[in-house]
Amino acid sequence: MNKIKIGSINDFLKDNIVYRNLRPYEASLPSFDDFCIEKKSSHMQLPRKTDLLYAETIVYILNKAHKDQPIKNLIYIGDTLMNDGGAFQNIIHHSKWNGFCFICDEKNNQDSILKKAKSDYGTIYTSNRWDQIEKFFNILSKNDILFDQSTVLLIDMDKTMVGARGRNDQIIDDVRLEAAKIILHDSLNIDKNDSEFKNIYSVFNAPKYHPFTKDNQDFLVYICLMIRGNNLLIKDLSQKIENDNYQLKDFISDMDLNIKTMPVGLQKIHKEFKYYYELGDPTPFKQFRKSEYIATSKQFKIPLFENEEDIINSQIVITGEVYHFALEAEKKGVLVFGLSDKPDEASIPESDQLKNGMLPLHQLKTAIIQGGNK
Repeated sequence: MNKIKIGSINDFLKDNIVYRNLRPYEASLPSFDDFCIEKKSSHMQLPRKTDLLYAETIVYILNKAHKDQPIKNLIYIGDTLMNDGGAFQNIIHHSKWNGFCFICDEKNNQDSILKKAKSDYGTIYTSNRWDQIEKFFNILSKNDILFDQSTVLLIDMDKTMVGARGRNDQIIDDVRLEAAKIILHDSLNIDKNDSEFKNIYSVFNAPKYHPFTKDNQDFLVYICLMIRGNNLLIKDLSQKIENDNYQLKDFISDMDLNIKTMPVGLQKIHKEFKYYYELGDPTPFKQFRKSEYIATSKQFKIPLFENEEDIINSQIVITGEVYHFALEAEKKGVLVFGLSDKPDEASIPESDQLKNGMLPLHQLKTAIIQGGNK
């Protein structure tokens, strides 16, 4: 077997990445706040990935980062047609650039495909194999999309650059649950392997409850901890949600009424969450996200195994096909830029952690693996 290659996605990013706060890690580049100031806009609510304002901000940042000549072409690599495909179309609509997008969710139990998807702006191809990115490259060549300084390569980080969807993404999901379990243990002194908490998380992590949780991990973990810590019944909350148009703000109000009977650790969680939630912060559970950063960073590592399948099933790895595609583009003068919807708190160490040698996720080294489970 060939020796497993090790690297980081920063090999091609060069710190050109934004996490959820839309503040590039490369300090010379402008942020969302700078965008609002320049546009003389009072709108300071951070947009999410599929919002038009998100696309406008990304175009603004890319234009500032691309100093050599005007951008003509955008290539986008992602893993979800709704979020990544939607963000891509908004960016193309706003920028008027030529645009091609590759979306992959690997499914090795199916015949390999690469096909066009419906798109109002730009051209989107979907695939069930990450190695189809080579055919995608050939399509770009036939359409005169040059790999030079007129082109930007925009790549989603989570479940694309690392933790490839359909191949290695379960590790990313497992890490989030592990981070929640750490809070469960540290704040409530409940065993991390508590089956009741795991069941609560499983129930409310389902699409059925997305209108209540907004499919936001901060909201979900807060809700699950409140249920477990207060010994609430799942069925009672489920009935309220289904029958009474019960919203998260109502749940928070009910927790306020019970706060004096909560364990001290749970009181602290509730107060912090409520404070940031009422500020409109999309990442109101700071303690959880900081725990997620530590748990995630531990999954970027030199492999303990020699077998690629064992590595894929045991840690976060870099998607080899995306890594090589991006590295070649960067060598030819293409500006390579990363997007992550992961909160900054879950991605970047605090100042004391930086002093102790901890690194942002995009700078961490791990295995680079091309090809999934066959």
